[in-house]
Amino acid sequence: MLDLHSIKNKLRKKNIFLDEKSLKLHSEQGMVNEVYIVDSNIGKLIIHIGKLSEKDVQIQKVKRIFSVSKFIKENSDFPISEVITFGKDNKGHAFLVQNFVEGKKLSNVKNKTKYIKQLAKYVADLHQIPIKGGGCLKYELGKIRGCYKNWFVSLKKSSYTSLKNIYEFRKSSDTMTKKDYQRLKLKLKKFFKNYKNYFINVKGKLLHGDLKFENIIVNKTGIAAIVDLEWSSAGDPAWDFSGRKDLNQTFFNEYFQNIKKIGQKINKKEFKLRTHLAWTIRLVCIADTFKRVKNFYWAMKEFEENLNKLLKKSRKNIKDNQ
Repeated sequence: MLDLHSIKNKLRKKNIFLDEKSLKLHSEQGMVNEVYIVDSNIGKLIIHIGKLSEKDVQIQKVKRIFSVSKFIKENSDFPISEVITFGKDNKGHAFLVQNFVEGKKLSNVKNKTKYIKQLAKYVADLHQIPIKGGGCLKYELGKIRGCYKNWFVSLKKSSYTSLKNIYEFRKSSDTMTKKDYQRLKLKLKKFFKNYKNYFINVKGKLLHGDLKFENIIVNKTGIAAIVDLEWSSAGDPAWDFSGRKDLNQTFFNEYFQNIKKIGQKINKKEFKLRTHLAWTIRLVCIADTFKRVKNFYWAMKEFEENLNKLLKKSRKNIKDNQ
């Protein structure tokens, strides 16, 4: 049952008061959060409550989302659902409160063309915001930066940590043996050695992190908000397009055109490869997030398949260049 006491206290300090009778579960529930909708004196609000991940991870996540929301609002025209506050309830679970945005998901719109073109411009502009460091974001003294030294370090750290987390959680059920863990760890090591040049010189840019159509709210006039900043980070723009099969050629044509208008050059072939490399790393991070869910293993299966293909490709390239 939702504990509203702590949430009400935080909102009251901002002169925001809830109509508790209107509180109900939102029609869309997250995999790792409970989501509620409620009326207030400033309009409808969305409340997210952590439910699956560890409690310290939950609070780090909502703090990061709040900070990123504030930073984006202050530094760009990128449309978001503003986060109002965050904290911990009396049960120790993290909560986050944000404005409700009227509209419908882009995934439910038949003719997506005008929205896709608008999305491409928003994302191209977002990718021009330089961020020091790499990986997940932290907000300090009015500035935001990646948690790691650079993009390469962040990818290595997150992938090795995710793989270890999965092994530690799954080893008792024999869905990942020590032999499996060591095999995948060795392949990761070879992957980073063979593709290091595609990561090491990346200058960090602000990334949304989860650009699926379910996270894009639209209305008759255009995109109303691009929601779910949980996975925002600093790094290679190719990361934002990894695994996004719903982004068609119309989107990429518009995105590349906007990049050129800004005055930047882009190698489309290399960009496509970097997107594939990013998706491979992203798969093990996804598997870590959903390791408690029974059907999580699809991500691990695809992760190893991608590693095998990329390692085979890199060996061929090395042989051809000798």
